[in-house]
Amino acid sequence: MAKPPDEDRHIDPKLFPELNHSFYTSHSGPHDYINGRLRALFLAVSPSEHVAQAEASGLQIGEVGTLPKEATRIDDGGESRLRARQDYLLVESTVLLHHAAEALVRLFLAHRGEPPCPRLEAARLYRPAAFYKEADRFRDALPSNEARADLLSVFTGQGANMPEGSKGWSEDVQTSQIDGLTSLMGTAIDVLDRDGNLYNAAKHGITVAPSELLLALVDEPGSDTVGGLDISAEGPILTFLEVDREKRRWAETSTWIFPEANIHLTYLIARQIRALMHVGRVRYVEGGPLAMIPISKEDVEEAARRGKPDKLIQIPSVSQGLLYLPEADQKAPPRGKSKSKGQRHR
Repeated sequence: MAKPPDEDRHIDPKLFPELNHSFYTSHSGPHDYINGRLRALFLAVSPSEHVAQAEASGLQIGEVGTLPKEATRIDDGGESRLRARQDYLLVESTVLLHHAAEALVRLFLAHRGEPPCPRLEAARLYRPAAFYKEADRFRDALPSNEARADLLSVFTGQGANMPEGSKGWSEDVQTSQIDGLTSLMGTAIDVLDRDGNLYNAAKHGITVAPSELLLALVDEPGSDTVGGLDISAEGPILTFLEVDREKRRWAETSTWIFPEANIHLTYLIARQIRALMHVGRVRYVEGGPLAMIPISKEDVEEAARRGKPDKLIQIPSVSQGLLYLPEADQKAPPRGKSKSKGQRHR
């Protein structure tokens, strides 16, 4: 048996009921926070005159008011204001989806198997490498009956240890629910794996550059297809720097962003986190009947398609390596002297 980490030694299990009670009976849960950010996002980019008038008249939180007009740019007109809203939408919808996806996966892993204190299990996942390894392992196991049973248990309470007074749902309803949860969980883990570097660039330092890009692959001049297939991408992008995993070299990557898909997937995730918290409250604190928040595979697939062009092949991102000096020239410059200009250019 593996040796427990130092922080787990001699912890008193008698504390678990208290920890569970404070977690599940709080005035608001993780889903409320995500929904709050969704509402704030809608308000921030809304073209409504009512929102603009409220902003212009001044917003207040306690004794703190909004910054002067010149600092918030609320007097900027037309194109500049629309561009700022669009850029904010791109960055915030991306960060929010990743944040929500990570919360969904962490909370699920913490509740899987009905541990005595899921709140503590979630806190134990503080090591990023261990968390991502566990998430990838579960994604690989998603087709298995055991993984599907875990999803049904965590998000609906159905299973061998159903709370007293709960009723099971029909087999067709359960199958649809499991398929939906499997699709949502797989999508969430894919977001964490695919967009991890983009999320880090947006979250840590906000070193992403919003822009727009059109890219099309063609067979020959004048053609808009490759082998009869429409392979292209256009629209808003976020550009950031990352290290190519294989070459171990810096590259500039541009990823196409679809805010509508980000927002709709975030909404579905928040709903199922709410379901998870409801099951946890029934199972660990209050008891009583369970209620299911429906989701289907079609719901997830439709959300992921929101705002995307109807193409057979969609290019998700493009990347170009930065320019490196020949190996013989890669020497540190003398102290007090700067590197020659242009070395950062691609």
